[in-house]
Amino acid sequence: MRTLPVHAVALTATVALTLVLAGCVPATTPTEPALTPPSSEPLFATEEEAVEAAEAAYAAYLAMASAISADGGRNPERIEPFVTVEYLAKELDSAARLQSAGLHIVGVPVIERFTLQFFSYPDLAVYVCQEISDVRVVNEHGADVTPLDRARKGLFEVRFEFDETSPRVSGSDLWSNEC
Repeated sequence: MRTLPVHAVALTATVALTLVLAGCVPATTPTEPALTPPSSEPLFATEEEAVEAAEAAYAAYLAMASAISADGGRNPERIEPFVTVEYLAKELDSAARLQSAGLHIVGVPVIERFTLQFFSYPDLAVYVCQEISDVRVVNEHGADVTPLDRARKGLFEVRFEFDETSPRVSGSDLWSNEC
């Protein structure tokens, strides 16, 4: 069995964490049928209500994404109720990469701020500041391979699409290592 240099392990861990937290991976062909297009009637009477619903949906998504990451990417289909069909493909790919690297994530990012960027039903975008200093990348031998110079926080641009019942995460990109 070939061993990787320390910098390769650190790079793999950094990439895995970025993939898990931001979902930044190439798109693959979705295996699920597309959702029914949303109705033109907004679900919420105010923008505030829509943002509150998106924040609750994101917290549930983050909890499930963290559980999948803690399991080393196993059973990633559990994320399906929280994301759009298009974004599901990216989530499944991220989990597969985590699993094939033999890594898992310990800890859950803490949401510090959730700020509206844009809302035009059925689309909503927010900036989410997450504290990730207690989130660790661990290899298959139980060793912490979290890069020592990793940022403590991340500012993500998170996008949602509302369907007939709730907002679903449709994208997430690391915006900045500061927030």
